[in-house]
Amino acid sequence: MVKPTDLSETQQMILVTASRVGAAVSSIFALSMIWCITRSAYFRNRMYHRIMLGCAINIMILNANRMWGSAAVPEGTPGFIGARGTTETCTAQGFLSTLGFVVPSYYVALSVLCFLAVRNKFKVEKYQWIEKYIHVGAYVLPLSTGCYLLSVEGYNPSISECYLGSYPVGCGDESPDGIECERGPSNMAQLIRIFVGTMLGSILLIPLCLLGVTFVRVRVFEGRSGHAIASSVAQQSCIYLLALYWSYIFRFIFTAVAFKADSYVFSLHVLSKTMDALQGVWISMAYYYFRSDPTDIAVSPSKKGRSEASSDATEFLPTPPVSSQPLTLKKTTHFSIFDGGADSDPDSPWAQYLLDEGEDEEYKQDCGEYDDGAYDMEGQ
Repeated sequence: MVKPTDLSETQQMILVTASRVGAAVSSIFALSMIWCITRSAYFRNRMYHRIMLGCAINIMILNANRMWGSAAVPEGTPGFIGARGTTETCTAQGFLSTLGFVVPSYYVALSVLCFLAVRNKFKVEKYQWIEKYIHVGAYVLPLSTGCYLLSVEGYNPSISECYLGSYPVGCGDESPDGIECERGPSNMAQLIRIFVGTMLGSILLIPLCLLGVTFVRVRVFEGRSGHAIASSVAQQSCIYLLALYWSYIFRFIFTAVAFKADSYVFSLHVLSKTMDALQGVWISMAYYYFRSDPTDIAVSPSKKGRSEASSDATEFLPTPPVSSQPLTLKKTTHFSIFDGGADSDPDSPWAQYLLDEGEDEEYKQDCGEYDDGAYDMEGQ
């Protein structure tokens, strides 16, 4: 295991700077998500956006912790540039880093949302119960892990900041020099494999499995008539997974190399910290890609100026006219597997999939009354 004293001052500075710069950029993107969601009643009233709001808030907390950097390391600790903290600040930083797994937990929850939404044909009232469990469940594993590590004094100076580890670095059962730990458990290497491995494994595998099941479900539904819906699910799933894997795959590789091959690769460590710190950027890009547009929902001109979301039961389908006044619907070719949206073409694959048996003719008749123009919703 590499020690802080094994790194040069330049390498230490590169690691700290990469994390801080990435966190600063990530914060800008996370703030844009928070501002966008909180200012719109339409977004606030949709489950996808509320989940992403929780994710964005926790990104801001995690980024603040990253900006803290080596300043949280106890002053006088060998091998750390800018160390001016105490044991307490070091413990706090390590604990907040573990809570940082709340961010990917929220993002992974989108795969649960997708699975339930597609299964229930986006009728929100049938799966809205899951939201409270998502907001609570996102904290369960990180918080329980963090509390256990607090109880065993498992947060200490690591390579460039305070994280999981015992002090001095490299002590414990697997120390080649037989160094005894002054603080923290002697089996820390084993605990890191268990906790970090479990969390990273869950992050990488759970969404892959759920989205795979969702793809199979819609593919069976389409049968031999085509595969437009399955293609849409596959494409959006790949984009969703790319944003997730791009953030954590390098950390996974770095951890595996460090513990399995007992090797430290500085360039891989820098790449891992940079991509990890920039996860707010990747998640923000995914959020904007998958969100539905308020103007995709049909409303009467008499409702102009209102920003209320449509009812849960019909928010994903074109709404029949509510008055005799002219009504137009903006066309869209993008139907989000996470946020839904309206499809102006009653014969499109997604529109057909969303219908219950017996609704087809009535739905087509209602949609036939729409014009093909565009209506801009105001009052956002």
